[in-house]
Amino acid sequence: MDLSGNPAKQSQGKEPGQGVFAPGYRVSSGFASSTVYFATSQQPSLTFRYFGTERIGDEDSYVVAFAQRPSEATITALWSGQGDHVQMLMQGIAWVDKNSFQIIRLRTDLLAPRPDIRLVRATRESTFSEVHITDVPSPLWLPSMVNEYIEQTDLQMRPLRFRNTHLFTKYHRYLSDEEDSAGLAVATSPKIYYANARPTYLDEPSKNLAKLLPELKNLRSESDQQALPMILEKMGLRVDSFFRNTPNLVADEDVRQQELSSTGAVNLAQDIRDEYLIVLHRNRNGARLDEYRMNLKGNRLEELSTDRHYFNGSRFFVTSGFALSCIHFSTALQLESTFRYLGEQRIGRQNTYVVAFAQRPDATTTVTMRGSGGSEVQMLVQGVAWVDKNTFQIIKVRTDLLAPRPEIGLDRQTTDVTLSEVRLRDIRSPLWLPKVVNVYVRFYAQNFKNEHHYANYRRYRVSTKMIALR
Repeated sequence: MDLSGNPAKQSQGKEPGQGVFAPGYRVSSGFASSTVYFATSQQPSLTFRYFGTERIGDEDSYVVAFAQRPSEATITALWSGQGDHVQMLMQGIAWVDKNSFQIIRLRTDLLAPRPDIRLVRATRESTFSEVHITDVPSPLWLPSMVNEYIEQTDLQMRPLRFRNTHLFTKYHRYLSDEEDSAGLAVATSPKIYYANARPTYLDEPSKNLAKLLPELKNLRSESDQQALPMILEKMGLRVDSFFRNTPNLVADEDVRQQELSSTGAVNLAQDIRDEYLIVLHRNRNGARLDEYRMNLKGNRLEELSTDRHYFNGSRFFVTSGFALSCIHFSTALQLESTFRYLGEQRIGRQNTYVVAFAQRPDATTTVTMRGSGGSEVQMLVQGVAWVDKNTFQIIKVRTDLLAPRPEIGLDRQTTDVTLSEVRLRDIRSPLWLPKVVNVYVRFYAQNFKNEHHYANYRRYRVSTKMIALR
């Protein structure tokens, strides 16, 4: 199980390959993040129960049980093995120091067995100790011992039992090849990678933008930014309303995937027809949106994480995340971007404000790119939105990479989303949802284009099984 993706290392400092661990053994990790369930952001998605007090060694502690709520949980434990990659929910008990409120001991268990992967039990018992690092002013509480117990059955339903014991000592700073002398990640951190990125849509003069973006050729440009705060405020309220009021939806989706030549000619193409699900999970901190595809028989295809694009090992790209195309303008996330009012433009019958944006290097909402080898890169974007002057509804949005990612061969990723009004019988206000989406990707000098068309939006009913902690 792995909650954080913390890789194990060999004594030589390299990540272990498949040959490091003998066949028949389980590999476990993610211990440093095991207390994440008690983070302020996660508490609304759990149920808690206070058991009482108990003395652990020399410490008096509070004892608190917890269980994740299936309909609201936003973090999951990951089980990987023999081709299975399954996300699981957990329950557990924490022992909390009465004076410092530091978690000193933690036990987690499956919220329920997983017969689909023959997993009967997954228990982790972690003990935390105070660690002092020379150049860190405050002490850290880190795992000193972890025991993990796994019970499975094989294909003949015979029991398999595993136990891993981890002992940790001599904590010290680690500087990898991807870090500078201050201990900051250079290659993997968006904050560092994009620190010197030049946001084209914010810096270019208006006359140059029209050359870069043909969509702006009829723009009535405006250099005065006085209207921008008002536009952003009303856009934010509109986007917030979308995430607050949109029900779970399903639509008919037609996708045309193409591999293009350098001149734009189609080398290879395939058409896909499926059903596209948009499922919102709400809690006190906001909303999380998941998207799925089902074939016409109702069977789920590959699971999609929102704003995730990846190379599927064939000659085509899989793209998704379009229902979230307006998320950068939500009230909560506007602080993560810089905005520029470009002017006004008529789109069809609608008069629009045109607003450019670029994510700041410390933004937390990222696009994930996964290559054929399974490696993932977190990317930031810039873009332009066209906003109805009367309703402040976004009717069109274009996003581009904030900077190319040559280390994974990605030169371009452009997404054009056109939204249209959708009326549902039992929803008072109309919804604005993707109608046509075009995605252009240049990856290792190859060009790809995906065209998505959506129709027949309707409610999608889901049911969840609630498991109470007793």
